[in-house]
Formats: sequence, structure tokens, C-alpha cells
Amino acid sequence: MANYSVRNQVAIISLCSPPVNALSSDVRRGILDSLKKAEQDVKVAAIVICGEGRTFCVGADITEFKSEFKTFPNLFELVDILESSPKPIVAAIHGHAFGGGLEVALACHYRVALSSAKLALPEVKLGILPGAGGTQRLPRLIGIDSSMQWIAFGDEYSAQIAANIGIIDRIFPSNADILESAVQYAQSIIGKSLINRRVSKLPVKDASKVSHIMEKYKQIVGKKSRGAIAPMVCLEAIKHAALLPYVEGMKKERMGIEALMGSDQSKSLIYMFFAERQVRNWTIPGTGINSKNTKPIKVEKVAVIGLGTMGRGIVLSLLKAGIKHVSVMELNKTARENGLLFIKNILEGYAARGTISETQKRSMVDALKPVSNFEMLKDTDLVIEAVFESMSIKKDIFAKLGQVCKPSAVLATNTSALDVDEIAMVTPKPKQVVGMHFFAPAHVMKLLENVRGSKSSPQVIATAMNMGQRMGKVTVLVGNCHGFVGNRMFRHYTVETDFMLEEGAYPEQVDTVLKKFGFAMGRYQVGDLSGNDIGYRMRTKFEMTNKQQPPGAPERERHGVRYCPLADFLVESGRLGYKSDGKGWFRYLGKNRELTVDNEVTSMIDSYRRRNKIVPRKINGEEIIERALYPLINEGFKILEEGIASNPMEIDLILVHGYAWPRHTGGPMFYAHLIGIPFESM
Repeated sequence: MANYSVRNQVAIISLCSPPVNALSSDVRRGILDSLKKAEQDVKVAAIVICGEGRTFCVGADITEFKSEFKTFPNLFELVDILESSPKPIVAAIHGHAFGGGLEVALACHYRVALSSAKLALPEVKLGILPGAGGTQRLPRLIGIDSSMQWIAFGDEYSAQIAANIGIIDRIFPSNADILESAVQYAQSIIGKSLINRRVSKLPVKDASKVSHIMEKYKQIVGKKSRGAIAPMVCLEAIKHAALLPYVEGMKKERMGIEALMGSDQSKSLIYMFFAERQVRNWTIPGTGINSKNTKPIKVEKVAVIGLGTMGRGIVLSLLKAGIKHVSVMELNKTARENGLLFIKNILEGYAARGTISETQKRSMVDALKPVSNFEMLKDTDLVIEAVFESMSIKKDIFAKLGQVCKPSAVLATNTSALDVDEIAMVTPKPKQVVGMHFFAPAHVMKLLENVRGSKSSPQVIATAMNMGQRMGKVTVLVGNCHGFVGNRMFRHYTVETDFMLEEGAYPEQVDTVLKKFGFAMGRYQVGDLSGNDIGYRMRTKFEMTNKQQPPGAPERERHGVRYCPLADFLVESGRLGYKSDGKGWFRYLGKNRELTVDNEVTSMIDSYRRRNKIVPRKINGEEIIERALYPLINEGFKILEEGIASNPMEIDLILVHGYAWPRHTGGPMFYAHLIGIPFESM
């Protein structure tokens, strides 16, 4: 709904649909009814549209996407009615003006905002485009170039940036009363002509450059949004703003939104939108224990053991979450000094870019508490171990923690695959132990895979989940098994792609097909980037590597199961990837690390085939996709059957946020649904 009032010749239309003032059918009707009142009231000379509560408006109601066009006024009808009003309308923006909310603001004749406000047209992230004139009005206000940047990527921008490029007419301090400020501004523009204030009537300033700008963004989108349809459709719609009158351009926008709305990619992206919100409501399968009936332990003091790459990232994540006491323990002096220097340099960078203030930076540095022995952790509420992936080392640490930490302390291991229960059993209270599997670099990667051991108490699990959410992570609760969810599934992806190298494919062919599907990088480039030695070390633990086999052992078999040793040969020849002078599955040349095919790798594969009398065959793109992805998906079904994950959404979130699975396909389990498996059967 919308509330209506009048103050000093200014009508105030307040959007009232908590918590985010989404533009539901009731709200749209409320705006229209209030506008009619204002236009008919001779005492009203100007109008202010604002949002009640914490925000202006975050856009359309997603639950009404399919029915919105059938209900008058729909959003694109409403914005045209607003713009055509004979009385000046001021949009008063605080909090967020996203999507349809910003399109409403663009239809107003003036826009004012608090300096703390954020603006965006993020529809592309739902697989659609701004469908209420956004692709046609914005270019007329700020030009084609800036509009393509805003719309094709859907990022949010500060009110100041929006003011700098011409979207916002006046900025008010963040502590100002937005309504009072907007009313005063509206009074100041009473009587002024609206000829140049109706955005749809304005010319597009850089229309003559549209072809050049279009080509530039097609290149950028092709790399940044690989495989996604909506960004390209957005670019086409914006292009029409330069080439066609507004009315004709709106027809093109309407065609674009109708084509995208029912697409599989839009369904996938909307699914991911809701999954990211529902994952906060965790549950332990078959127990009745969930986020609603379990409270976390209060955590004020946190410790991180280990200041390697992972430990540093975890410390930064805790500092950004506002933890005021973060103990850091690294017994190696050089590693400790390097780790602390890295953390402080990152904080300096945040401050220099304006991500945090100088005051916040100093507070974060002050929160760092280097410690030199386990006894100094006795008052810590949560300890996160982030040392080398060795069961013996981890068990030694947890045995010591069990002796010195207070009984209520939560003890978390950052293992990526090891048995959480085995680690927990060396402590007096295994119920206090939980897995917290971060992804490197932990201060950048959004995923946190929390692992419930068989003894982990509900309160300890709730504490780990709450801490992940405090850090802004997509925090998923999973069961304890080797590799948990992500690594367990991803192993099948790597194994099957290696089998295809045996049979006739080459790394560049596999990676090209996977990138066309939507992966930012192919399987083999990812291996080179992360380090091919990581997987090699894991295989070493199971005595599977080439060097560990006795003379005469079958080259293509381990423990009675088919095995491809090509990745072993690669590492044993010193080709670790980026870290080994740019030599891995590919060569990376020059300062820009340009990827090139390496004849040495091709020869290695060919020689292996000849030695094992393998006749290479042609493997097409369809087979590569099916064999790379289907075994991974099948493992997801096993994970659901075993109760390791509670539902398909959790699996999809893990693969999208931790393993770069293309978001526009919805994750592996939703992709399986799209190609024919009913979701209810999962």
C-alpha cells in the first residue's frame, strides 16, 4: 500500500510494504490512487515519493513476476503515468533504490538522496532486464556507456556516484531527515518548467558512438558473464535507446523482458536468489533440530591457529565481521610476521579504497592479538584451526585445545576433507567440535561449508552457522564424510575429464567446452591456477600416485579401479601450474600470463596413449558436458540419500559459490531438474 499526506503544498506518497517496500500490486495501486489525489488537489503544487522504514524501494515483488503484466497498473504503465504528471514529482531516496524502485525514481522529475543510499538495476542477476523503461530512460539521462555498465552487470552504486553521472539531483548528509529534506527541495522547484525533466523526452547524448560502445561491452560481457543470455539482451535493449524513439525502444524492451522471463536461465537465477535466503534456515535431517529452535553461543573472542593463506583470510573475515578480539597463533616466527603484515596491508588497501574508514581500520588492527602458546587461548569463545591438511597435526592441536580451552569453547577445524569425528575424539568434549571449511582466499570467497560431526551439539552447530552469517558468508550445513559435499562431488568432475584425455580429448578442448557452458575457467586451467600439486598430495595419502606404485603394477588401475595417471605425470615432471614458471597443463606466457597450448603436454598424452595401446577417438562437446557434469550430479543424489545435505539447494549453493559452477544454470541439482529430473524426487 501507499500512505498519503500533504505538507506545505507538497503531497507525500509514502510506500508502505515492509520490510523492503517491494512494488506489489497493492503498492502500485496505492501510488496511482495517491497520485490522482495529488493532481486533483488545487492546494498541492509538488509531490514527493518516499519509502517508509529503512529503505526507498528494492523493486518489483518477485513472487508476482508472472502475474504483474495482467494487473493494472503494471510497473511500466505506472512509470509512464508518473512521468506525465503535470505536477513536479521528487523521488526521495534513502536505503536502497533497486530495480523497479530505481525505475520509479527515473520516472520522477527530480531525484534526491541521502549520501548513504545505494542504487542499482540488478535485474540481470535474475536473468531478466529492467522492464519498466530502465533500458530506455537511463541512457537518456546518463548516456549509453554508463547505462551499459549499470544494467549489463547489475552492480550497486553509491548515491554520490549516481549524482556524479547525473542520476541524482541533490545529495543530503546520511544523518539528514530524507522526507523533510525532500519536501524542502520540492518547495524550491514549484513553478519550474518540466520540459527538460521528463527523461523519456531527452536525447541520448552519446548516441553517435553506440556501435563502438556496443562492441566494447559485448567483449566485456562475453568474458565476465560467459554463457549468460540476459546481459547480451540488456545491451541490445540499451542500443535501441540510441537508435529508436522512446515508444519504439520500449517495444524492444518489452520483447526482451518477455523472451527472458520464462527462460531456463531466469528460472535458475531466481531459484538461486531464493536459495541464498533460505539457506539461513538450516536443519539437521531426521532430528527436528533447526535454526529456529537452537540458539548459538555468544561469541566475543575468537582465535585462529595458523597464518598461512587460509588463516590470514579467516582472520580478515572475522575482522570485517566486527569481532573485536581476534587472537592469532602461529608458532613459526617468520610465518607469523608475514601473516600479520599481509593482514595489515589488506586493511590498508580497504581504507585507501574507502571500503572501510581509517577509524575502522585502526579498530581492526587493534583487535589483532598475537599469542605464542595454547594457554593464552583459555578464555576464547571460538577457536578456528587453519593449519596444514594433516590428520596427525590437527589431532595434536585439538588435544592441546581440549586441555586449555574453557568447557563452553567451540573448537572448529578448517579441514577440507578429513574426518571431523576422528579429530573430535582426541578432546574431552567432542560435542564442542565442528568443521568450518572455508574456501581460499577466505576473505574473498563467499562460501562456508560447516560440517556437523556425529557428536557436535546443536548449540555448537548453531554457533558455527551464526558466525558464518556474521561474516557475510553463504553458510551451508553439511554432514561428515570424506570431502563433505563440494570436494566429494568435484572429484568425479576431475576424474572423468582425465578419462576423456585418455580416450582422445585434449585439455584445451575440454576447457573450451566447459567455458562455453558457463564456467569462468575450464577444469585444467583451474588446476594450474590452484596448483596441480594439491590434488597430487591428496592422492599420495591414498598411495595412488604413479611414483608410489611397485614395478610392474598396472598403470591404469589403482586398488582394482580404473585410474588415469596423467595428472601424476604432470606433477612429477615439475608442472605444478602458475607457481612453476607458468608450466602446468598449459603454458602461461608474459606479464599477462597468456594461456597457450604446450606441445610437451600434448606429447605426454600422446605417448601415454601409445604405451597403453589406446586408439584416440573424437569426443564432441556434448559428450564432454555429459561426462564432466553427470557423474558429479549423480554423486549429489547419493549425498542427498545419505543425509549429508538436507536439500538440493544446499548442494547448488556449495557448487556455485565454492566451485564456480555457472550461476545461470542454478547449480548441478537444479540443472538436473532443467534437463528432466523432477525436483520433488531429489
